[in-house]
Amino acid sequence: MNKNVKLNLDLIKNEVQKIRDLKPRIHMIPNIVTATLCADALSAVGARPIMAMYAEELEDVIQQADGFVANLGQLDEDKIKSVHRGIIAANERGIPIVIDPVGCCATEFRKRFVKDILRYDFTGIIKGNYAEISSILNGESIKTGVDSQLQAEDFDKLLNNYIQKSREDIDDNDNNKDKRVYIATGETDYILIKKTAKGTGMIGTSMLDIRTSESEMIDDKATALTLRWNVTGTGCMYGALLGAVYAVNPKEPEKAALVTSMLMRYLLANADNTRGYATYKNSLLDTLSLV
Repeated sequence: MNKNVKLNLDLIKNEVQKIRDLKPRIHMIPNIVTATLCADALSAVGARPIMAMYAEELEDVIQQADGFVANLGQLDEDKIKSVHRGIIAANERGIPIVIDPVGCCATEFRKRFVKDILRYDFTGIIKGNYAEISSILNGESIKTGVDSQLQAEDFDKLLNNYIQKSREDIDDNDNNKDKRVYIATGETDYILIKKTAKGTGMIGTSMLDIRTSESEMIDDKATALTLRWNVTGTGCMYGALLGAVYAVNPKEPEKAALVTSMLMRYLLANADNTRGYATYKNSLLDTLSLV
């Protein structure tokens, strides 16, 4: 079942206010390319970022956190160890978990690592671009680098292939017991959950399609410019904000996914695009702080 959803500014403002009232502590294992932008975004939205990365202190840090976000960019042995420990500790504590599987579509190593951590029995949100989410669902590498060159129609085809394959091969394996929410981001955001009932397989219960031309709040020119610039770090920023929204809605991962998608659409379209790349990037944070 697919459903198109339009941007709701009142809902966005209510959820951002909730974050500012509760001030959740978000422990994020970032990647070095985008760590500053993610920390600034969490601060701008009203959350409190923690970005400890040393594996030996992960358990202690998680005990102080209200949400855990693992960005899988810039992997090395130490970070891999930290991600494992972070997921285990967050799951034991029962706080929201967000995984951003950066570049899992690009190399076999990253794909294997993501498959490995998804074996943990946790309820959470997996956020990636079209290529990353398709790689997870279909188990095939789509070598487009860490950014996705796939279009919405490409992802539609890949998703339909996965749905059909799941319906033809229903059993009681981990795939069909997966209760996590998946977000595939791009020109249209897809919010997906897996059905647990036998015989249903994987279906998109909600397809989030925020059409900027249908909203008086959004400038189409700004959106087009954003897509052309391909601003570094906005995907990671999306994951960080998802952690904050999820932290104040810990029992509602689908709602957290929906609200964060709307929030990111609003920011990307309303930041100042008139003076260039760097100004626009900083304006994303200004726009966020003023929501």
